[in-house]
Amino acid sequence: MSKVGQVIHNPISGESFTFLKTAEETNGAYFQFEWRLKPDGLMPFAHVHPYQTETFEVLQGEMSVLINHAVQVIKAGETITVPAGAVHQPMNPKRQELVVRVTFRPALNADFALETICALAVMSDTYPDDDELAAPPIPAPNVLKFAAMLSHLASYRSYYPRYSE
Repeated sequence: MSKVGQVIHNPISGESFTFLKTAEETNGAYFQFEWRLKPDGLMPFAHVHPYQTETFEVLQGEMSVLINHAVQVIKAGETITVPAGAVHQPMNPKRQELVVRVTFRPALNADFALETICALAVMSDTYPDDDELAAPPIPAPNVLKFAAMLSHLASYRSYYPRYSE
């Protein structure tokens, strides 16, 4: 279960996340965390949140974010909200750490998803010789949906509370 003050890391991308407000604490209204990204770093992939807005408030540094094929630059003290359904990828083009307050509205399961993504990154970093992608996962959404279906049939769950505490 996500907790305020919890810090998780993605060793592959150099990101860290400090939970400020959890979905449970806000009764699902929003999920908020502080995101830190190393110099010249970027979120590993462009992505979309079909039912959530994502607001970035830059606290330190300068962030570039690709939103639907257009790059926008947000400096310290500025805020931008990515609308639900927009493809986006934030990055840190500067040579200093980027610190951003990020808010998802509504929260949905964003906190659990973030924990899972970082856990998978840690596993990948810990066992680098076990698996790797041969090419960019172009049909990833369909492959992931099929894998999810097979996982449910095999009795795997999407959330394991003992690993989030």
